[in-house]
Amino acid sequence: MKVVFSGDIFLGGDLTDKPTEDIIQVPEFHDADVRLINLEHPIGEAQEVDKKKSTLYAGLHSLDQLKQLKIDAVGLANNHIQDLGIKGINNTIDLLAENEIGVFGAGNNIDQASKPYWINDKYAVLGYCDYGQDYLKQVQVADACTPGVVPLRYEQILKDLKCIKKGKQAILFFHWGREHVSLPPHKDIVLAKKLLKDGRIAAIVGMHAHRIQGTVTVKGKKAYMCLGNFIFPNFYMEPPVQICYPNKISNNIPVTRQYHKVFGLTYKKWKRVNRESILLQLQISDDRLNWKEIPVFQKDEDPKIYKLKGLCLMKFRLKQLTLSALYNLPMYRLLYALNARISVLIWNAGVLLFRIKAKGMLKTIRFVINKIK
Repeated sequence: MKVVFSGDIFLGGDLTDKPTEDIIQVPEFHDADVRLINLEHPIGEAQEVDKKKSTLYAGLHSLDQLKQLKIDAVGLANNHIQDLGIKGINNTIDLLAENEIGVFGAGNNIDQASKPYWINDKYAVLGYCDYGQDYLKQVQVADACTPGVVPLRYEQILKDLKCIKKGKQAILFFHWGREHVSLPPHKDIVLAKKLLKDGRIAAIVGMHAHRIQGTVTVKGKKAYMCLGNFIFPNFYMEPPVQICYPNKISNNIPVTRQYHKVFGLTYKKWKRVNRESILLQLQISDDRLNWKEIPVFQKDEDPKIYKLKGLCLMKFRLKQLTLSALYNLPMYRLLYALNARISVLIWNAGVLLFRIKAKGMLKTIRFVINKIK
């Protein structure tokens, strides 16, 4: 039995109303018996959009696209599932159920959200989303009466693992870490090592950083800290930082490679580092799990997915090995803090350059002064 796990998938933006049968040029994806993804958006129309956060959503066409891709189940434990409000969570879950697509990691209440998705009679998938961090906020957590995601907390995971009987195992699907940073927070490394020691856990598959990260290995089991973006096309944004689907587009729309507040209609394009990802292939044979990492990338102008080859593949492998080695250094906590700060500075510099280009130096200076006040 072959199962594939992908990183973040978004089916809006440049993929709106387009067929998806041929966008993944990776044989291992199509040869799989089961396909599991992280769906990084609710499904519906912009009737109740949260203006206080960056938002993503895609229309009903995405249901047909999921079926064209032959997706068996989607993880909804992420920070965008509530971008069409509480009703949007319920609506997305109902639409997926109507189209016979499995769901895990979110639900109409905590009991439903915590239910595992069983790949077969031995292996289950459980989904979780971190929250309450300075880098991961505005997450709708489910409770007894409220729709939302399963909170990524150790106590919650232990509670959910009670459904994993002797002789069975769970694969944990995590939405965690800091966006656009290659090094995971130290606490996530510690948690991964702690969980992998539990015999009921087979592996951990991570998302959210929008770029690949390394792996943590304990007793031959792995935590893939972040698979990166798998299918994430470019899209348009409107102020302050909401995705939009404009009817008319002029020839002078500003283009950004960052993700930030904008002054007007702006075209958001991903950097190459955000278009490389890992497709995980799991082969289940004679109660043994064999994992294979397939490095892939998404083209810039046309969101098609190909396998990395040649020098690009070598550079990808070297980067992943280096990151994985760094996670074991005794000074990792300090290294992470330094890397996170440098990443934020570089990010802010890119945003500043965009603003200067879009608004001019004087208006940008006034904007910065107002922010300081």
